[in-house]
Amino acid sequence: MDKVFKTQFPVTDNIVKSLADSEVVGRNKRYQGLYDGFAKYYTPIQKIMVFFYTLFKKGYVNPLLQYIADLGIKPGDRVLEVSVGTGDNLNDLPKDIDFYGLDISLGMLKQCLKRHSKTRKITLVHGMAENLPFQDETFDVVFHIGGINFFNDRAQAIKEMIRVAKPGTRFLIADETEKVAKEWENTPIAKRFFQNRDEVIVPPVDLVSKEMLDIKLSYLTKNDELYIITFTKPS
Repeated sequence: MDKVFKTQFPVTDNIVKSLADSEVVGRNKRYQGLYDGFAKYYTPIQKIMVFFYTLFKKGYVNPLLQYIADLGIKPGDRVLEVSVGTGDNLNDLPKDIDFYGLDISLGMLKQCLKRHSKTRKITLVHGMAENLPFQDETFDVVFHIGGINFFNDRAQAIKEMIRVAKPGTRFLIADETEKVAKEWENTPIAKRFFQNRDEVIVPPVDLVSKEMLDIKLSYLTKNDELYIITFTKPS
């Protein structure tokens, strides 16, 4: 663990604590509280939504799977997911990897640990994307799916993801579009996350360093429900 982290952090209930309460301000503070309060219900609600989606769209396959596959994760790779949440994406990753999941919500991390700690080796970290607690060039794969729209400083978060990645690493950053956010504003389950936003959602592709290779912005579906940013760190 000392080869991965900048310094030694305390571990409580099998979660590495790299974040002090005083560091969490602004939007990060707001959404940390929302996710902590929602954590117990997040996965059950997700399962219900997927069930009905697959019911009405027979043969449905999560289109994000191909983007995850394109990351080229290999056995033994050290993989970082920023904003791991309750660990929904872990089911689509190989088990023979060295997985690190970071999230600002301790409640979500506890649910992730409960779901996955008995079936695979994972290291969960209570931390902030804008100040990752890891050493430079530590991870073979870095990805983020959902949450960056709510960060205090998206540019700094992307810069940090690049810093902790090894040369040659491929990146995936994805989140909802403004179109979806407006739809969620009127949905009882999710409106608390999307109402009273202080800015319009714009895919942060322009915040990726121009030194990165193959920077691409695409959309997950024909309805532009999710933006996808991919790029590679130079070798």
